[in-house]
Amino acid sequence: MAGRVWRRPPPRSVLRRGQTAHEAGSVASAGGRARTRVDHLLKYKERYLLLIPTLVLFLVFRYVPMAGDVLAWKQFTVTGGLFGSPWAGWKFFERLFASPEFFRVLRHPEEELGFEPASFIWEEHRCIREHGEMVTATGDGRTAEVEFSLYPALTGHAEVDLELEVRRDSGPGNLVLSAGFDVNIGAGRLEFASRAIARFESGNLGRVQRRLGAAYLDTSRWHTYRLERRPGGCRVLVDGRQVLASDDASLRHRPVRFGAGGELQARWRSGRARVYNPGDYSIDWSWHAGDGFPDQFQRDRTVVLDYTSDSGYSDWTQLADGTIVIADYTSDSYENINAGGPQPILKAYRVREEDLE
Repeated sequence: MAGRVWRRPPPRSVLRRGQTAHEAGSVASAGGRARTRVDHLLKYKERYLLLIPTLVLFLVFRYVPMAGDVLAWKQFTVTGGLFGSPWAGWKFFERLFASPEFFRVLRHPEEELGFEPASFIWEEHRCIREHGEMVTATGDGRTAEVEFSLYPALTGHAEVDLELEVRRDSGPGNLVLSAGFDVNIGAGRLEFASRAIARFESGNLGRVQRRLGAAYLDTSRWHTYRLERRPGGCRVLVDGRQVLASDDASLRHRPVRFGAGGELQARWRSGRARVYNPGDYSIDWSWHAGDGFPDQFQRDRTVVLDYTSDSGYSDWTQLADGTIVIADYTSDSYENINAGGPQPILKAYRVREEDLE
């Protein structure tokens, strides 16, 4: 035995019964990867913990609301709530697709739909068309005004261009043009107005406490008024010539609109507007009185049931005998609840299809 050195034999892979050497190597490799992932999580656990609030918010506001989609298959009741109401199956889908009006409302093959301003006209006779012009004959009080509202300027970075061809006929009332800032057009006078005084009633020009700039011109003649708002300021052009400009940030606000109020008759020929909201919805709209009203689409398809300044949460259903029941959360006042008006109530209307033609 002298002179002989004992050496440990090289390690041999231990195979389970029925296991090949390749499979054994794969198991060892998978185990190593698992340990590597665990080690990685433990090493950077603080960073992964920071992800938890983001994941929770994503789940709460992106996935949890999807549970509300179940209402499409429910006969909703107030007492049953979202999950306690009985199932309706495909009832409402069948009613929708079986309606002969569905495809006509969905898409008319000869009709191109675009943006259109919303109108606030309580007395329709105050806004008519004649000889290719739109004529507004307004009076004192909110219900005697005529107003068309476009998409608003959402932030201070919004850009707005509003252009209207209009002339005053007679009366002490005002024209008000708003392109994210207000301009009053009185008798022989054009001026910036703060939000507090940018109302339509006649006599406002005499109650202005803060003069922000004014220009004098014959407003009874046809003029093209162009209002431009940019992040750095705003300006007014008449027939292509600048007459007012200001960088006063207090002038700027959201509404984009045009209209008239107070005892005044005015004539309108055309208008166009561009509202650019960076990263959000924007519009490019144009109109000519010879083609119809600014709100022609609404006039052709809307049946007025009531006039109010506070309305919402409306819904309707059609009974088995064909009667249509319309519910609306509204009031009988022209004053909004935020302006001192009464608390809205739930009102219902019963009509038939022939009443809506």
